[in-house]
Amino acid sequence: MLFNSFEFIFIFLPILCLFSYLFRKNNKAILSLLLFGSLVFYAYHSVSDLLLMVTSILINFFIGQHVRNRKNILPLAIVLNLAIISYFKYSFFIMENVRVFIPEVLSFEKLALPLGISFFTFQQIAYLVDTYQGNNPERNFLNYALLVSFFPHSIAGPLVQYKEIAPQFKKVGLSVENIAIGGTIFIVGLFKKIIIADGLAPCANSVFDAASNGLIPSFLESWFGAICYTLQLYFDFSGYSDMAVGLAKIFNISFPLNFDSPYKSTSIIDFWRRWHITLSSFLKNYLYTPLGGNRAGNFMKHRNLLITMLIGGLWHGANWTFVFWGGLHGFYLIINHLWRGFCKKRKIGFVEKKTYLTLCWFLTILAVIFSWVVFRSKNFAIATIMYKSMFGLYGLSVSPQLNGLIPQFSFINYKGFFANQIFYFWDYLPLMISSIFICLFFPNIKDFLRNHVFFHEYHPNSTVNIQETGLIPFTWKPSMMYAILLSIMSIWIVLALLSQRKIEFLYFNF
Repeated sequence: MLFNSFEFIFIFLPILCLFSYLFRKNNKAILSLLLFGSLVFYAYHSVSDLLLMVTSILINFFIGQHVRNRKNILPLAIVLNLAIISYFKYSFFIMENVRVFIPEVLSFEKLALPLGISFFTFQQIAYLVDTYQGNNPERNFLNYALLVSFFPHSIAGPLVQYKEIAPQFKKVGLSVENIAIGGTIFIVGLFKKIIIADGLAPCANSVFDAASNGLIPSFLESWFGAICYTLQLYFDFSGYSDMAVGLAKIFNISFPLNFDSPYKSTSIIDFWRRWHITLSSFLKNYLYTPLGGNRAGNFMKHRNLLITMLIGGLWHGANWTFVFWGGLHGFYLIINHLWRGFCKKRKIGFVEKKTYLTLCWFLTILAVIFSWVVFRSKNFAIATIMYKSMFGLYGLSVSPQLNGLIPQFSFINYKGFFANQIFYFWDYLPLMISSIFICLFFPNIKDFLRNHVFFHEYHPNSTVNIQETGLIPFTWKPSMMYAILLSIMSIWIVLALLSQRKIEFLYFNF
């Protein structure tokens, strides 16, 4: 069951809200109802996947009762969880790579990836580590099971921590205010997904599919496809995260913010403080810091950073392209840290000037777009075609009308900007420009609802970005204007759902 499906929007969610209202005076009944609803929500996709998740919950709950200060239990528990996720997610990948060197090894059938296994497994590992380090274990199985399986975040996050969410179960319930706030956030997220992300998807898919079929995109086609995918991925996953936050808020549960306008970042360091914030926090707290963090000098800090990003890349999928993507961002971060250290040591004082920040923003977004190409590509052959086209190695196509206005060079192709006709340019240009404008100048959920919702600051020291001074200043409040605006957005969403097939969320694959 998808958040962007009629079954969820018009059947599952209204029924769950109705029964939650009927049991509003009984906290335990509401928690039980939410747990039952979450299991039904997950089982709608796959009963076998539900059995795996329930088994994982039972095992980790039992371990959590005995793990505190027990050095011999925690490593075994972590290995057990990683073994389960590795079997389903990485066994085929491992065997395929082994067969390159040992062809005699029997082939291994690729297993279907259980929905959300990365998220509910990592979340439980974090719970076990926190419990071992001193937090009291959850003695109430109902609370623990709901913490892991709660339908807004069980499939694709955000990654939540026990100490943040479990105490909120005491005051779970519906209210007019929470329905209004949560419903607003949900509609905004749904709009991001259905109208923007799904609207850009055909363009991005057509360019990458063309490259996978051996058709070389022109210079502008490859850049247009890469930018559309950059925007599609953001609005797809940011939209899902907003929907998760909104759905939880309807039941009076506050989730952490997962995106903080990452495409406004003026450095890669800042980008990772804004993109998929809960995953970044998890990798920092449970991988980078245990490796030694930045306590052992620059070389070890950079080594730990690179290892963390490589594993973060592999977390996204069993493919060398994801490993390369993680390593690429690891090198980005190392270069960023070296540059900051150089500026600090030399006392270079231009780092806060607007021209410098503009250049930093441009280089950052260029690096991000470049990295998303290999992230999107199914293999390195496709990524290579895209990169070569983006760098003009297949020629620079221009319009025939410019033929007489530019010098005649052998590397310039005069067949037209979009010579292959992979997609119709004018169908996507308005949406692409609009989505770029939204990314850079519109307030995000945190700013839009700053008077009504508190979000825990995972990274309070994020760099000030250049676009903040030009931010369109509007915030949500209960008013007729916003009611009309949300009604228009809702009608637009329903019409879009009626006119097109549902596209799964991209992060369902991870």
